[in-house]
Amino acid sequence: MALVLGFLGFQNLQALKASGGGQVVRRNHKSKKLRLMEAFEAYDREDFEEAARICHQVRMDSDLPPEVLDSLWPLLGLATAHKGEPEEALQWLRRAKMGPQVAQAMIVCLTQLGRQAEARELVESPELETLSDRVRRQLLDRIETSG
Repeated sequence: MALVLGFLGFQNLQALKASGGGQVVRRNHKSKKLRLMEAFEAYDREDFEEAARICHQVRMDSDLPPEVLDSLWPLLGLATAHKGEPEEALQWLRRAKMGPQVAQAMIVCLTQLGRQAEARELVESPELETLSDRVRRQLLDRIETSG
């Protein structure tokens, strides 16, 4: 009996390989991108709980393409920050590519946690040297008024 089941399992594996099982993965990535779009829509509706929930579902896939991850981390970080969870938000924002929106969210989270020195270092970091003087001043003012 075990021999028959083993043989049937082997035949199923061979059939999956022959049918181009890799296409399933590509369709899966497409569905992840669609789910991520749903998360962006929830974020735009200011339904941050739903946006974060969908992001968590999408991130559970261990084989996400880089373009999905590049959108996922900042969205998850921003949604989590809006939910009032600055420590968790920082975890996701640190995975995101640094830019003005990500930096501003990180600075808000850091100041909410009373970590003004870290926030100041972030504003002055090389990653943010492209910020305009006006935006840099606004960020520094926010840090000063929160301390």
